[in-house]
Amino acid sequence: MPLPSILILTALEFEARPIARALHLTLHLPSFSYSSPNSPIRIHVVGPRAIHLPPAPHSGSCRAVIMAGLAGALSPTLGFADLALDDQSTLPLLPSDNLPRLPFHTSPTPVSTPAEKRQLHLATGSHIVEMENAIARAWASSHHLPFAGIRAISDTSCELLHPATSRIIDHRGQLRPLRLVSELLQHPPFLLHLLRLRKTSVAVDRLARAVAAIAQSVARST
Repeated sequence: MPLPSILILTALEFEARPIARALHLTLHLPSFSYSSPNSPIRIHVVGPRAIHLPPAPHSGSCRAVIMAGLAGALSPTLGFADLALDDQSTLPLLPSDNLPRLPFHTSPTPVSTPAEKRQLHLATGSHIVEMENAIARAWASSHHLPFAGIRAISDTSCELLHPATSRIIDHRGQLRPLRLVSELLQHPPFLLHLLRLRKTSVAVDRLARAVAAIAQSVARST
């Protein structure tokens, strides 16, 4: 009988890919999930706002849920590629997985400008803003599964996230090439923003290493 799985959720396919590489998992279409017959760990791409959550797991088929991805910093104390754990996480982590536990805010829309980030930080006390964590946590809770939310900072509190960034990503978290061309034709300065975003790969790789290590720790602990 297969072991109950550890389910990793990401909003974007490019967030899932390096985690899958670290865990030697294979992509399966059209479900946008990664798995391996030799591993209890699975990855499922849920899209922005977690609109593609997987079906309810069968009783005993899943033992933990990890929501992982990039996020924006609301607190000026957080730097690029810093890692943090949702302070409402319920999944017991090993002492070696020592991440700061911070309040996350799940926003229904992108929070893009330094002024918007500062206002949200003051209004909510949250340190990190993202668009899926509370949704995934509620899904895990509804199925009585322990949950951990882990994020890497891709834009600091003083950095602008260009509004076109969210428009070039589809509902499965993949790049929309034609929309990208359209945005560049309409807003040529967007190219400079895209060039700056190349550093995001550093944050994604750091996130992947941390998430893979935590998932493997959880797998070994049971």
